[in-house]
Amino acid sequence: MKRYIYSLFVCLVFASACKDDSADELPEEEFLEVATEIAEGVTDSKAVFKGKVIAKGKSDVQEVGFSYWVQGNLGTRKSVVATYNESNQTFTAEVTKLSSYTDYAYIAYAEDKETKEEGDILNVKTEVADGVVLPQVKATGLDYLSYSKATLGGQLITDGNSEQTTTFFYLWEKGTVNKEKSLEAEFEEGSDKGIAPVKDLKPGTEYAYTMVSINELGTAVSDTVFFLTNAMVYVDLEATGDGDGSSWENAFTSIKEAVESVPSGVQLWIAEGLYTEKGIPLRKGYDWYGGFTGTETALEQRDWMENKTIVGRSKEDYEADPNSNNYQIISSQFKNKHDRAILDGITFQYAHGGHGGVFNCQIGSPQVSNCTFENNRASASGGAMYVRNSASARFFNCVFKNNFAIHEGGAVRTWTTLENVIFDECVFIGNESDRNKGGALFLKQHVSIRNCVIRENTAQAGRGAGIYVESGACPTFIGNNVIEGNLVGGDIAGPGSNGCQP
Repeated sequence: MKRYIYSLFVCLVFASACKDDSADELPEEEFLEVATEIAEGVTDSKAVFKGKVIAKGKSDVQEVGFSYWVQGNLGTRKSVVATYNESNQTFTAEVTKLSSYTDYAYIAYAEDKETKEEGDILNVKTEVADGVVLPQVKATGLDYLSYSKATLGGQLITDGNSEQTTTFFYLWEKGTVNKEKSLEAEFEEGSDKGIAPVKDLKPGTEYAYTMVSINELGTAVSDTVFFLTNAMVYVDLEATGDGDGSSWENAFTSIKEAVESVPSGVQLWIAEGLYTEKGIPLRKGYDWYGGFTGTETALEQRDWMENKTIVGRSKEDYEADPNSNNYQIISSQFKNKHDRAILDGITFQYAHGGHGGVFNCQIGSPQVSNCTFENNRASASGGAMYVRNSASARFFNCVFKNNFAIHEGGAVRTWTTLENVIFDECVFIGNESDRNKGGALFLKQHVSIRNCVIRENTAQAGRGAGIYVESGACPTFIGNNVIEGNLVGGDIAGPGSNGCQP
């Protein structure tokens, strides 16, 4: 056994001594390679395909040729045997009866006694036959455009006198690789103008389209047209058009109907007037802008102070049923704390709810600017607003006037919010907490009040007619405000009021 191991070791170390000398005499390797070369002699119906064989060793070429087909249609594939020049190993084949002005793909092949090899696929386009007029098309732009719909337009300048012409549009979202939709062009009898209505587009999104015409003579593709869908949805009480929100003439007449009818990612442009609505969904991706007359084409043209967009009830309707708490204007439908919507340039009046007369925000990030909350009522807390849990509302340049809550927060109550609630450059005047704390504001946790005016609000004695700050309310910032003239309860009160001011 030891002698065997030793012998094996010696054989491995001195491999040359153990090698069979006959192994040096290996047969020459045999293999075949093929190259497809650029075609020559291309006309409207013929082409000369070219290829080359790279053969080594004992390889014996027995057949060479080409396969070819109309590009994109393997069902038209044909083969042709080529003439082989053994001296330079090239081969050619003239192919006839090709279609005019058509893209073809072709590939060279060669066979020996062992195998068949192919080269790369190349492309060639036949020329236009004499006297043939190819189809011609032109994309002419949009016949219609809204936030989610468009009508693509184009012109079939000529079909090349063919009765087999198919004309359609390619439409895709700009920046995407694949063309997403193919839409058949619709023509009125005797007209060369084609259209294709398309729906379910994304608001505020850039798209592109081309017009395409195909027949047996060839393919025509127009220049590309780009367009941007509207981000605006129009709402106007006095509109008398189609009511799809695509223009001021065809505006929705109800805010609630608009929100429930259109996709997210839009701006609601709401004309002046009193919208007697309640339970309007507030959702991510729906921004509300008031203050329009109904003729504007740009957001900066509106005047929200002059042209009042009012949502709620009239004074007469409220006084006819003042004790009903079933008129909360907004139904918050945010799903997580980062969901955002904008309310800008709108007056909310004569709402009446349990917690939050106008709305109860428990999650999400509403951004509220240039709005007025007036004469709203809560049978519990937060005459205008109740902000709690993980909501992070922002209020800028808003007015809270003459709002009323039976319990905390005549205008606004915040409670255990996990994110900051900010009031900046807001006015609180004439608000009242009837039986409890915070005539204007009741605060708990993560609230910032800065550059605000808080005057003439009312609460129970010693309970903060201006602001009541609950214990454990830090971090809360109250700074650079005018807080004065608040009645009965004092300007600021509450166990957290001392530690939370700057």
